Amino acid sequence: MNLIYSKDGITINDTFISVHEILSNCTLSKIKEESLVLLKIEWPSSRMLHSGIYERIILPSEKAIQIKSFLINKEVYFGEIAGKHSEIYGTIEESEISIETNKQEVLNFLLSNPSGTDYNYSFIKTLINNSEGDDMDLLKSIL
Repeated sequence: MNLIYSKDGITINDTFISVHEILSNCTLSKIKEESLVLLKIEWPSSRMLHSGIYERIILPSEKAIQIKSFLINKEVYFGEIAGKHSEIYGTIEESEISIETNKQEVLNFLLSNPSGTDYNYSFIKTLINNSEGDDMDLLKSIL
């Protein structure tokens, strides 16, 4: 077997495989093997900020379902993230949380966000930082 590495991929017996193709196929295998989904939490721009507040995170399906159940009807306080006296807070409604199960969408997200997360303000971290006792322990145990 003739194997040649390059900055753009590898060549095996005169067949070139790009880094993008290798990464996509490995990531897609991981998504399938670990049942990964994309959990989305979004407060639209009309609610508080011009850009809205959002968080997207890749999780195993079971954990995403647990976190979604935990978040529904939770009060979140972000503080003055929109400027002095803005006091951004509210209750997370079920319609503001979704779970994307389409493997291609999950793959596209991971290729754009290799860390598996993207947010402008994190609902989950904010809740962890502002929770006490059982709520904090439950959320940390899920993650």
